[in-house]
Amino acid sequence: MNYWVNRISHEFPLSGVLFRYGYLTVGWSDAAVELLEAADSSQKLFKEQFYEIFHDLSNGDSLWRFLKEYEVGDIVVVPLPDKHNNKVSIVRIKSDVKMSDVADLADIGFVREIEHLKNNIPRTILKEIANCNLFACSKTTYSVNDYGDAIQSLIEPGSL
Repeated sequence: MNYWVNRISHEFPLSGVLFRYGYLTVGWSDAAVELLEAADSSQKLFKEQFYEIFHDLSNGDSLWRFLKEYEVGDIVVVPLPDKHNNKVSIVRIKSDVKMSDVADLADIGFVREIEHLKNNIPRTILKEIANCNLFACSKTTYSVNDYGDAIQSLIEPGSL
């Protein structure tokens, strides 16, 4: 099992609604078919295709993680986009990646089904338990395996 951070601010509020109903989302709907086919072949082909389409690789790693590194059962910390409430949710991945059914409404190319484990956790509590700011990185998706014990302690019954 791996631990991740996944931001859902892209195409918010639709990504927020989908999150509440059990879906974790990411963009790139304008090239979803091509990118998924390339990802199914190899990471090298995926990066080549990503660069060919977007002429930039800066966000390709985040999409690769969402498509190929997330696994069913992984735990994901999701910072909620409302900066005023400073809350996070912790969810478990329930499905493999799927192409989005709402790409015609918004730039949401891919989804994964999730199970909500704990919601509305103050970021300050997570920062205290992990003894660091897990959200200092600005990427969309990234691994936080080094803080798995701290994250797991928040999921335990009676932890908050």
